[in-house]
Amino acid sequence: MKWIRSSISRKVIFSILILFLITFSIYGYVLRTQIRSSFEKETEAKLMKDSQKIATEVNLFLERYMTIVNQMETNQDYLEILEDIENRANKREHPLYNKVVEQLAAIKNSDQNISLAYLGLGEASDLITQDYDYDADPDYQIRGKGWYQETIKAGNTIVTEPYVDGVTGGLIISVAKPVMQAGQDLGTLALDITLDDISKILSNYQVAETGYAILISKNGTIIYHPNEERVMNDNMSDFDGALGQAASSMQAGESGLINYEFNNEQRLMAFNPVANSGWSIGTLVPKDEIMVEGNRILFISLVLLIGAVLFTTILISLLLKKNLKPIDKILAAINNVAAGDLSTKVDLDQADEIGRIATALNQMTANMRSIIEKVADTATDLSASSEELSASGEEVASAAEEVGNAIQQVASGSEEQSAQVDQTNVMIKDLLEQIEEVENMSKQMDTQSNEVMENIKSGNQSIDNSVNEISSVKNNAEEVSKTINNLGELSTQIGDIVALINNIAAQTNLLALNAAIEAARAGEAGRGFSVVADEIRQLAEESENATVQINKLINKIGAGVDNAVDKMNNTEEVVNHSVEAIDETRNYFEEINSASLQLAEFIDNISSKSERVNLNANKVEEVVNEIAKVSEEAATNAEEVSASSEEQYSSTEEIVRASDQLAEMANELSESINKFKF
Repeated sequence: MKWIRSSISRKVIFSILILFLITFSIYGYVLRTQIRSSFEKETEAKLMKDSQKIATEVNLFLERYMTIVNQMETNQDYLEILEDIENRANKREHPLYNKVVEQLAAIKNSDQNISLAYLGLGEASDLITQDYDYDADPDYQIRGKGWYQETIKAGNTIVTEPYVDGVTGGLIISVAKPVMQAGQDLGTLALDITLDDISKILSNYQVAETGYAILISKNGTIIYHPNEERVMNDNMSDFDGALGQAASSMQAGESGLINYEFNNEQRLMAFNPVANSGWSIGTLVPKDEIMVEGNRILFISLVLLIGAVLFTTILISLLLKKNLKPIDKILAAINNVAAGDLSTKVDLDQADEIGRIATALNQMTANMRSIIEKVADTATDLSASSEELSASGEEVASAAEEVGNAIQQVASGSEEQSAQVDQTNVMIKDLLEQIEEVENMSKQMDTQSNEVMENIKSGNQSIDNSVNEISSVKNNAEEVSKTINNLGELSTQIGDIVALINNIAAQTNLLALNAAIEAARAGEAGRGFSVVADEIRQLAEESENATVQINKLINKIGAGVDNAVDKMNNTEEVVNHSVEAIDETRNYFEEINSASLQLAEFIDNISSKSERVNLNANKVEEVVNEIAKVSEEAATNAEEVSASSEEQYSSTEEIVRASDQLAEMANELSESINKFKF
């Protein structure tokens, strides 16, 4: 793929090949479908036409012998002998016997397919043939034979079902016509015909490589098949599926075309009826052989297509190579420009995209050449100017350095005087800072003493609140104690009521028991009263159980009330002790408040004296600051002049360095420009 991506022509050719492959694949598929459809239709038409043709030939074969039989009916000798002979004994005595035998022999000898020409004698139950000495078997009953019955029933010339000749072992048929008189059968006129010629007609037929024809009788028996083992042994009606359905259609005298599978092979068969016989001709071919010629045509078409693709690909490749050849010139020119050769020019006399690319490249090269020439001129001028600037800067730097040295000496004396004044000023500032610290500490102590006084006031207020709340708690506890005592008394009263209910339940239970005894004595009359008594007794027992449970709960409540009373009494004692402790705490806070007031007065005295000392120290600091200011102004002026001279010297050195760098850059630019070829 990398090899393809590295060339436009290869990309185009590869894309065209892909397009051709897709197009020709679709074309090949459509072509194969069309060829297959065409060959199938052509084969179907051929099979149908062949089956019709073979059916016509077989019908002509049968009609020839049916015509002979019909002509025999016009022979009065045949009719007379059939009418006269009533038993076997006198058949040779009939005056027409010899003549009839000779006529039958003539008919038999006229056609090699006629194996026997004969008259069937209905009354005599015998046959007169071309053989003078022929006699039927003694037990031969002609009217019991199937062919005879079929002929009489048809009332016209018929072709019988094929059967195997007992003498020759060959397959033969009988063509027979009944002779009737006043509704009574006198006998038949008949020919036995061998089917050798029909077999030859069918065996000579072939379609594709292994296609063949078959012939079946009106009952479905196979009369002809290339595989002789199936002749007279197989019946098409016995097959299942499409083949069995086709057999039904063939027996019904229909024409048609079917697709069926036999021995895992798909086949196509056309069939047509044989007139005047009830037979049917089938022509068939394996479907794989239909496309043998079609595949050959398809193969040739595909070979031609592949050849056309290859030829077209080679032609396109040559055309692309020719049309894309100028790109190599453009690429070489671009490489030259990349290497610095701006004198490169592409000469192409083309109006297409490649020609426009070449024109744009020449224009770009010309523009770059013009720009580089201007840059080269500018670089030359810049190099000269930077060298002049560097020389001037060095002279200015030398002068600035001398001025700086002189000013530095003046600044040194001013700095010494200023340093002494600064040292004095520092000592005074230290003193002021210490005084300020004392003053600040006294202010902080004053603030803290005020906070302590406030805290003491808050503590006294909290103590008063605590005394009031504890008194409230004491009063509430006394009320709760009274309520609990009342609850205990009520529990005692409830217990008395429960005892009364319990006694009533016991008496009710006793009465119910007596009632039950009386009801038992009353027998059936007291049974209803006994049930009621039982219900009353059960209610009495449940009431007694309930009173027992209530009594237990009352006892628990009483115990809880006693416990609560004891705890409330303890709580009252604790509250009294708390009130006493809070009163002692109030006394302590009053003593602390008195001491705090004395401390606040002492702190105020210290703060006022610190303020006086601070005022005097500030006056001294102002005088020293005036002296320092004068000294600093002198030193500052000298330093400013010295700094200005140093800055001028530094700026001059920077200008010199910049001009050197500029000259170096100009030289590098010139060297870079020299790489280009104009």
